[in-house]
Amino acid sequence: MRKYILLTIMLLVVTSVFSQVPGMPFRQTSNNANSMGVKIGLNVSGTYAHEYVDNETLKTGLIGGVFYEFPITNNIALRTELLYTQKGVKYVEYTGYYNYIEIPFLFSRMSSTNKTMYAGPSIGIETGSKGNYDGHSYDIEGMEPVELSIVGGMIYTINHNFFIDSRLSLGVTPIYDWGADDRNIVLSILLGYKL
Repeated sequence: MRKYILLTIMLLVVTSVFSQVPGMPFRQTSNNANSMGVKIGLNVSGTYAHEYVDNETLKTGLIGGVFYEFPITNNIALRTELLYTQKGVKYVEYTGYYNYIEIPFLFSRMSSTNKTMYAGPSIGIETGSKGNYDGHSYDIEGMEPVELSIVGGMIYTINHNFFIDSRLSLGVTPIYDWGADDRNIVLSILLGYKL
């Protein structure tokens, strides 16, 4: 129940941010205009800040969702996103599948070139996690309901509509509530489309 309340609050925050932007044009041709769109891609994830890192390999997952970006100044823009993301961890006999709804608030440096750098905080709401040990699947208990992360990356614009987004997300809060200090680290590559 706590997860659903947090999800509702986060959706209300994103909705209120969108409602504060006058006009909300859906198709623009300049870098200094509001834009929105969709993106989908691939995560490569693991954990850090724990003693079992030597036995760990990377786990892949999906990431996708929607974004809305609006300029704050001539050079700075704020991009808010609503993403579904699959994170996790993988060892020889164990794989953890961690699912989140993420809401990043990213500040980007807009320029006239086809590359844009960005960084900012992200709030992740855990929506369900499963473990698989030696072929047996089970629900993971003891996950923190909310994860805070720092996200940084670069967008390469292919043309007016399509772009490639590469990012690194570092968890700043532990993912478990039972005292372990494991935190998510995720590298993502996404293909985006501006509407």
